Amino acid sequence: MDFSFSKELELLRASIEEFCKKGIDPRICDWIKERAFPRALLEKLSRTGLTGMNIPEGLGGSPLDNVSQCCRRDLGEARAPQYRLKL
Repeated sequence: MDFSFSKELELLRASIEEFCKKGIDPRICDWIKERAFPRALLEKLSRTGLTGMNIPEGLGGSPLDNVSQCCRRDLGEARAPQYRLKL
């Protein structure tokens, strides 16, 4: 049985990593200190399809699957494990 990620999933992981490096990493310490989550970030996450992954696409959710959701969560939590940042 092959448990390696598909090319599409690898691309998703790379996209999420890039998004985090540019849009989250430079500001995360400030957000944690301020105990704030910027609405603009949530809007960007929504536009890229990184929210609503557990909602069926027919109901307005993301077309991505559960493995994609795990990749997204793992990359987010790796950035601030003590705060369990949820992307």
